[in-house]
Amino acid sequence: MVEEDKKFMIPELRKKSRWEYLAKREKDKIEDLEAEIADEEYLFSEQELTALEQQELEYKRKVRDLAKQYKQAGEQEKMEKHNRYYMPEESRSKKIPDRYEEPQAEDHMAPRDEQRRWEEDHIGAAALRFGARDANQRHPRKNYEYVLEDDEMIQFVNAVQMR
Repeated sequence: MVEEDKKFMIPELRKKSRWEYLAKREKDKIEDLEAEIADEEYLFSEQELTALEQQELEYKRKVRDLAKQYKQAGEQEKMEKHNRYYMPEESRSKKIPDRYEEPQAEDHMAPRDEQRRWEEDHIGAAALRFGARDANQRHPRKNYEYVLEDDEMIQFVNAVQMR
């Protein structure tokens, strides 16, 4: 039981850990980018930058602004989540069949055939059996016939018929 629990819990714990790590890393990267932009603006504010350096600085600013917008959109979605209805995840992923089709194997069966098969299976399982199932194959028995005299045979047959 413990092994099965571990098999199910470990992937979920990995996902949770990964999400926590990515949230922390996102925050760190945004802070690093803001610090880098502030350093470049402070250090090179008095100097004239080349076209390539200006493009790099503009690119960094654009990435920073997009990251902030993305973060604000996520926060706004969390706030709006209380006012909206979301379909549960379970029902989203279930595939709904287009139409119901009867199993083809049961088309030719009698109306009570399934009940009869169920009863036969359970009666067979409940029957008392002992010994090896392959005992006849391992130790075959010799089939002997009755050794009777002719007059005894007649008496035997007559006794059976009288009953």
